[in-house]
Amino acid sequence: MHDIPSLHAVTQGAVPAQIANVDLNRHIAAGNAIDPNNLEHARIVARFLRTLLDAGANAAITPAIAESAELRAAAIEGAHVFSAYTPINIAQMLQALQNNLQNGLQNVRQDFQDRLQELNGQINSRFTEVMAVSRNNGIISFNRSTTAQYYRPLRKTAQGHGAALVRHLFTGVQGVPPHHLNDPPQNQIAVVGTTPAFFHNGFSTYTRVDIIKLIVFYNDDFGIVLNENVGQCVNKLHIFLTSF
Repeated sequence: MHDIPSLHAVTQGAVPAQIANVDLNRHIAAGNAIDPNNLEHARIVARFLRTLLDAGANAAITPAIAESAELRAAAIEGAHVFSAYTPINIAQMLQALQNNLQNGLQNVRQDFQDRLQELNGQINSRFTEVMAVSRNNGIISFNRSTTAQYYRPLRKTAQGHGAALVRHLFTGVQGVPPHHLNDPPQNQIAVVGTTPAFFHNGFSTYTRVDIIKLIVFYNDDFGIVLNENVGQCVNKLHIFLTSF
């Protein structure tokens, strides 16, 4: 609330401090809390003085004084309205709008960067797969032109690992240690485009564990089905290494 002097003070004493039982010297100091009684009192004073003026009951009450009382009541009413319905500070509103806009742009920018990064990852991944397939065509051509003892391993083309395939084919199979049925650690999952370092051409010495390791590496079951023996599994592996 801002400072609003009394009607007695505004008129520099031309209006008495009190007429009848109506207080005309009610000062509202700056910083005071909004008090509905002040507004009601100011309205009573304005109506009272206007009545005295209209009736000619007090020579001290002139049109200017009556109008001054009404203006004072309007000023107090304005202070109450401002307090109850304070408009948003324009600078704060603009700053809030700017902040919202910047946040929105930042979110859009971040979303775009995330999507672009994801797309780049997909493109790079797909490119790696295509390159692996292309190189495998050359390896398959070589393997088809020679004997098994000289076969070269194909490059991996499928994402992930084949532990789930292994569990489907070899759970409960004799000679398969249980730990070979587990998912490999994340840092041991082979990436697309690589070849298994443990691959060897001694196919006659292969065990189910050798087959399992290759299935996990390539994430491919080579067409092996349930209950096939090691020899059948190796034959499927030969087909995998020599088929386009």
